[in-house]
Amino acid sequence: MYDIKSLVKQSSINHPLRKSMESGDNYYKDFERCLVGITNVLSEKEIKDLLHNKLQLGMSEYNSTGYYQAATELSVIDKFRSIPYDDFQYEKPVRKGTKKNPECTLLKHPFIINIEAKSPVIPAVPTVKNEQNKGLIFKAAGRLPTYKSDYKTLKDDLENSGQDVELLLGKNKDNTMKDFLQSAHDKFADFRDDNELNVLVVSLGNAHMIQEWCHYLYNHEGLLTAEPFVEHDSFSRVDVIIYTNLLHRHMNSESIKGSAWMMDDSFNLFLSNPFRQGVKNDVHRFLIPYIPNYSKEIQHHQVSGVAPQDLLDSLRVGSFIAYELEENQGIMLF
Repeated sequence: MYDIKSLVKQSSINHPLRKSMESGDNYYKDFERCLVGITNVLSEKEIKDLLHNKLQLGMSEYNSTGYYQAATELSVIDKFRSIPYDDFQYEKPVRKGTKKNPECTLLKHPFIINIEAKSPVIPAVPTVKNEQNKGLIFKAAGRLPTYKSDYKTLKDDLENSGQDVELLLGKNKDNTMKDFLQSAHDKFADFRDDNELNVLVVSLGNAHMIQEWCHYLYNHEGLLTAEPFVEHDSFSRVDVIIYTNLLHRHMNSESIKGSAWMMDDSFNLFLSNPFRQGVKNDVHRFLIPYIPNYSKEIQHHQVSGVAPQDLLDSLRVGSFIAYELEENQGIMLF
């Protein structure tokens, strides 16, 4: 087995695990515990690939995007490894005719659960060019047909008001979510059994980002609406989408409560694809208790304010996190 401490010491001085080990904080210690867990289900060759090629340990150069993607994938694998299983397979083929494999497969008779993990690049904040350094980012909850014309109208109104505030046109990342779904779809097999569940875990950033990515599923032309901007058949093999803030927690490990490596300490949403190929109720019921999530609570959360209901609904996730979890219950997951 590897001497992890020596490997981390040989890594880039900017590597999060090296910085954590040298400072003595919990991020590195929790990584060691996570690694101990997955050594039971990964071969020595697979561990080597994970440490060197994905987590970039022992390398003088360090790419933050690649590291955080790999770290969140490891957290997801470790979570599903913790669920009782008869067999656990890492990066094994699920569908014939492709070399693309999901992260892992959990087998617990009579159930089979295939898991794919994805993590987007968090976009940079647009640059504000005015002297007061004041700006607003204009985005739509979904694909509104009047998006650009509404932006122009509001931009003109702000400029005519004499306020030194720049209105920046934001860009939705719904195509990225579409790509994640279709990529996972390609790794999973067509319907074989109601006891086989295909899960896509997407690791995201802060509460605002999670709210925005929910828009990509449920708002105008959202991917899980009746009229999405791409056909449901292009991702119908994906049965469940799990949104988690693991990416935020890994990138902000020094300021969060709990462990950045543990999905159980994260904010999670368990979202079933209503356009999946099978019903799969029993395997759903098996998995849900093992994934701490707030999907049901958010459905019943009432957003306060005087506004059209669809507008209030578009703020439901962020409102639930800010007021129900953090303010009322004191639960800090971000």
